[in-house]
Amino acid sequence: MDIKEKMERISPFLENRDYPAIAAILAPSAPVDIGELLSELETDTVIKILKYLPADITGEIMTYLDPDLAPEILSALGEVKGSAILDSMNLDDVADILGELEPTEQNALLDMMEDEDAEDVRELMVYPEDTAGSIMTTEFVALNENVTAEEAINILRENAPSAETVYYVYVVDDDGVLVGVLSLRDLIVTPPNWTIEHIMHTRVKFVTDYTDQEEVASLVSRYDIMAIPVTDKDHRLVGIITVDDILDVIEEETTEDVLRMAGSSEDELDEDDHFGEKIVKAVRARLPWLLVTLFGGFVSGLIMNNIEADLEAVVALAYFIPLLLGLGGNVGTQSSTVTVRGISTGQVDSSRIFINVLRESCVGLIAGVCCAVVLCVVAYVWLKSPALSLLVGVTLLCNMFLSAFIGTFVPLTLKRVGIDPAVASAPFISTGIDIIGLLIYSVLASAFMPLLLNLI
Repeated sequence: MDIKEKMERISPFLENRDYPAIAAILAPSAPVDIGELLSELETDTVIKILKYLPADITGEIMTYLDPDLAPEILSALGEVKGSAILDSMNLDDVADILGELEPTEQNALLDMMEDEDAEDVRELMVYPEDTAGSIMTTEFVALNENVTAEEAINILRENAPSAETVYYVYVVDDDGVLVGVLSLRDLIVTPPNWTIEHIMHTRVKFVTDYTDQEEVASLVSRYDIMAIPVTDKDHRLVGIITVDDILDVIEEETTEDVLRMAGSSEDELDEDDHFGEKIVKAVRARLPWLLVTLFGGFVSGLIMNNIEADLEAVVALAYFIPLLLGLGGNVGTQSSTVTVRGISTGQVDSSRIFINVLRESCVGLIAGVCCAVVLCVVAYVWLKSPALSLLVGVTLLCNMFLSAFIGTFVPLTLKRVGIDPAVASAPFISTGIDIIGLLIYSVLASAFMPLLLNLI
């Protein structure tokens, strides 16, 4: 049942203000679906419905509601239920919500939590956004390397309910340093009196608390693991990142890259903004790149002005300008898109600039030869001028080769110097390629002009 059908089903109960009935209808649904539906209702109505839902379900729903509403909702539900809701939530989710609030609102919600949990949340909120520490959870089970398999199982049985996940069992030494990992299967089939240091795997994939979240997502995706441990600078285990958080990171980073490459930003997709705010954010995000394109247009106009005499002498030169610029821009956009996405997924090694640029340049050269041959034939059949057909063919070949080179070299270089390669967006690449394409055309047109005039 989709959100529209659910809304139609609860509409009669909304009119009658039968909130217990609404809660009973929604309770069996997935928290994300309930959150989506409640986001369409007034805050007062949401609060009245949540009063009749269990604290653990409400805790999951809270992660899908506007964080700005959290203080009002939890305060209205009362300190007892508000505390129960926060205690039922994963600490990393609480930290995410509090990170969107003002300090006074943060403190009000933290006061509703148990002291130990509140302290853990405060520690999570210290980490910069987009780092491993900001998305990890401190709710995990770690075992000392000296415990036996039987003792380990008893520890897990006691602590697993409060942990976010027990996909893997992480092993630490007496100082809390991460030394190994083992699966539940390994633990179950091990003789009870064996210590886990004899069965653990010592080659553990891990990240530090200040590792960029995009790098974390790449590691999890590459090694197909369900969770990854997080350590501090001294290699002590401080948290874990589970696959559900990684999926959110992948979606967030992919969206960010796609929008940046289009000359925009993720601010445009903020669902909480009003109509006017969305327009302002969209203009603010897009205008700089449009101004870059406008400036590039002025430069292109100056180049066109310099070859005005050639265009007047051989009007047919103007016929091919849109085609030459269009194909060059397409090749550049293709190369930059493939390169940026490859860097993001780890399929393109940004340190091997020469190899990557050479490969894409070869692609541009071969595609350029094919397209240039076709253009030469068509131009000759159309205008009966061997010189003109050769001119446009050579220009197209040069444009496509250089476009592939630029579309690959620019994002790789930006990555090498520590700048997000996604800023090498389509407007930037295509504008630069248009200018270079016109320069090539103007230079070659001037060189070919004696032949063109002789054949007129």
